[in-house]
Amino acid sequence: MRHLDELSDEELADLYEYPGNGESAVVRTNFVSTLDGSATGDDGRSGSINDDADHRVFEALRALCDTVVIGAGTARDEGYGRLRTPDAWADVREAHGLAEHPLLILVSRSLDLPEKVLDAAPGAGGLMVLTTEDADPGAVSALGALLGPHNVLRAGRGSVDLVSATEELAGRGLRRLLCEGGPQLMNDLCRADLVDELCLSLAPLLVGGHGPRVAAGAPLRTRMRLAHALRSDGSLLTRWTRA
Repeated sequence: MRHLDELSDEELADLYEYPGNGESAVVRTNFVSTLDGSATGDDGRSGSINDDADHRVFEALRALCDTVVIGAGTARDEGYGRLRTPDAWADVREAHGLAEHPLLILVSRSLDLPEKVLDAAPGAGGLMVLTTEDADPGAVSALGALLGPHNVLRAGRGSVDLVSATEELAGRGLRRLLCEGGPQLMNDLCRADLVDELCLSLAPLLVGGHGPRVAAGAPLRTRMRLAHALRSDGSLLTRWTRA
């Protein structure tokens, strides 16, 4: 098992290169978990249980994606804003023919969105909102005026149809999808049979409590295969693919 520190940024990017023929969407998910299975610390945030090693892989995964997909509630809890590519990873994105910064996609049925991401930020990526066909028309219209109608994607009634939404994104050339949570969205993606990869960092922590698992929600059974594992000062950085 290789140590993360042995890898250059270019080697790390090669190790996490997206699979596929470039025509169909690939859904990669990224989570951190404690040894006793919690996806968050006692503050309800994943940021309180990760470390420098996890953060480095986190940046590598973002550098390789077209878009980061996240539930609106998780974006609020974790303090998300528009996405910016660190200077160290700019060449990687350019070499892969990707936009300067990843697009951020918020998934929300209620359209109760955090103000922080609604405000455009200079030198950052754009924002798209994925919601349902029966979402509040006034809220949809207001979002369309703010972001542009093409950046409000509606799919499904009652709940977001992730399958058709993913197909629509692929049709727009957004095929490298990275889901960063939360656990309920991960559960929904698994039940829709959309998860191609899980990048899971295991933090060397026991936290107790009642924190959620990375796929908390309705029961499901999705078998995965270990693609690789890296170590770094007690943390284990793993990548799992479809079995």
